[in-house]
Amino acid sequence: MLVGLLDAWATQRKTARVLIVLDVSGSMGEPADPADHDAGTKLDLAVRAVQDGLAKFKAEDLVGLRIFTTGLGSNGGEEVTYKDLSPIEPIGDNRERLRNEVASLTPLNGTPLYEVVGASHAQMVAEYDPALINAVVFLSDGVNDDGNPDDDESQFDSLIAEITRTSNGENAKPVRIFTIAYGADADVGALEKISEASNATAYTASDATTIGEVFTAVVSNF
Repeated sequence: MLVGLLDAWATQRKTARVLIVLDVSGSMGEPADPADHDAGTKLDLAVRAVQDGLAKFKAEDLVGLRIFTTGLGSNGGEEVTYKDLSPIEPIGDNRERLRNEVASLTPLNGTPLYEVVGASHAQMVAEYDPALINAVVFLSDGVNDDGNPDDDESQFDSLIAEITRTSNGENAKPVRIFTIAYGADADVGALEKISEASNATAYTASDATTIGEVFTAVVSNF
């Protein structure tokens, strides 16, 4: 009976519009399980979790995939901190291509967490569709590290204020941000506050080897 109810929910729920944002900073190259190097790196396990999670979406759900780290290049003199592997489009048209794209990822540099949460949220608000479930799934294994620690506090406060402003009130455009604090060094507190400001749930995979089940739990929101 429960399976039937879940199947009915998946059929009847609103279509989702989701941007998956994946940390590819250098620390993602660390072993997922320090006691078992055969388990692969944190990025290896995160990639598998995303690949498996893509299968959970309905064909008509709109899903995009973004990676982030520092040092991705420059654009008009400004440092590029994120790259879209796929725009937000029907997952039924690009599910397999996305699986292949994410498989080739490698760990790179720093973790511009606040900047990329802000940019991803702002894009989803600008493109908000009231007929859909609008959400960001944000996975990170570290703390904000954009090369300038002096403005971290003000940057975070501004981010929370903006998310709160757009999530509440008569003219709200609620974009829920489901965060995943991945591994033992993730900034659980900051990620929880980001999710809370957007009226979403924060998830924790402090044991990196549990990321598969955690990511599945996140995707079950859609």
